[in-house]
Amino acid sequence: MLYYRLRYWYDSSLWVMPYAPTMPWFDYSSSPIYEYGALFQCFSMLIYAIQIGNSFSTMIGLLAHISIQMDILSNVFRYLKIRAEKLQKLDIDKSKPFEHYVDILFRENINHHLKIFELADEIEKFYSVIILILMMSFIIILCFVLYCCLVFPIFSIFFMQNATYSCIILCHIAMYCYWGNEVSDASLGVAQAAAEVDWVDLPGNISKSLIMVILRAQKPLHITAGKLFPLSMTTFMSIMRRTFSFLMLLKQSQELSN
Repeated sequence: MLYYRLRYWYDSSLWVMPYAPTMPWFDYSSSPIYEYGALFQCFSMLIYAIQIGNSFSTMIGLLAHISIQMDILSNVFRYLKIRAEKLQKLDIDKSKPFEHYVDILFRENINHHLKIFELADEIEKFYSVIILILMMSFIIILCFVLYCCLVFPIFSIFFMQNATYSCIILCHIAMYCYWGNEVSDASLGVAQAAAEVDWVDLPGNISKSLIMVILRAQKPLHITAGKLFPLSMTTFMSIMRRTFSFLMLLKQSQELSN
């Protein structure tokens, strides 16, 4: 809006580009060079926003996928015997004992559990450092953007711009931490579901395997940022506390300088 007003109401020497920094490698004080430069900046920012949105959606989608798969596995464990009974009824060969179908389903559940951990390990290897860089960048940007909100008067256009940008950054951080927390909670839910299995009349090997599943699932699955801290709501609250502490430090520094 600012560059639009300057473009049509002021002299060409006062024209500014839509986004900073400006492009010093050519003179945009004349038309149509100014319009081409403005379109180039708007198009570049659009492509950048699409790339950020795609990477964000991909990561959140993967975290949601792991969480949902853990929930599915919990329900499968919880209704293990019921599913085995249905499978026995559907089988043409009636000579096989009930324990045979329980063993088949239990092996599928174990493989499913291992596949989820393999996927989580792949995501951890690929995204861990990327998430760390994003989180640190978000925190630094958030501190200075909130500081700008304190500098500009409320209800001014610059205050509204910085406040909106702060909300966007907060949503990004919150979504990463929320779905990381959901993954951890869902992984613990597998242990609870395995403990609810009616194991009394199951074969001994199945009962012992259930104990191993419970012991493994009691250790929550964490997606971390650079192996430094897990993505969780506790981490989100810690980030908020540190951000506002640094913000208050910036404000006090400004007051002392004045």
